[in-house]
Amino acid sequence: MKRLVWGVLTLEIAAVPVLVVLLALAMAGLGGGSDNSSATAEGPQFPDFVYNSQTSQDAYRLAVDNRQLFSQMPCYCGCSRLDMPHQNLDQCFFMADGSFDQHAAYCTICADIAVDAARWQSKGETTAEIRRLVDDKFGEVGPGTNTPPVSQSSH
Repeated sequence: MKRLVWGVLTLEIAAVPVLVVLLALAMAGLGGGSDNSSATAEGPQFPDFVYNSQTSQDAYRLAVDNRQLFSQMPCYCGCSRLDMPHQNLDQCFFMADGSFDQHAAYCTICADIAVDAARWQSKGETTAEIRRLVDDKFGEVGPGTNTPPVSQSSH
């Protein structure tokens, strides 16, 4: 009888490290996906609303990589009339605290401006020229944000 109890006790003690490792792995798996704005090797992990469409996903990826450019671009979707008016295209994608804003996930105008601005930048256009192109292409779509002008020397 003592032998049986000792054997069970040995088995229970041996199982503790295995359970600890399994618990740690389970917690790591649960915790890893809970922060919707964390970065991974493939890039940022977006909140669910970003996956609204392929265009939305593409635009948010561009927004992450082009915050400086987008902060100098106006938006013409009417977001300047929100209760908390946007001042530029960057604010369609990001809130003041740096977290993702869902506005651009459902707005094709924001996404179109983002895609065009990033494409023009990749072709070597200056920030001032991109601003002119955005104004020319989207200026008649709706009211623009109150984005300060870009100086001609800006790249």
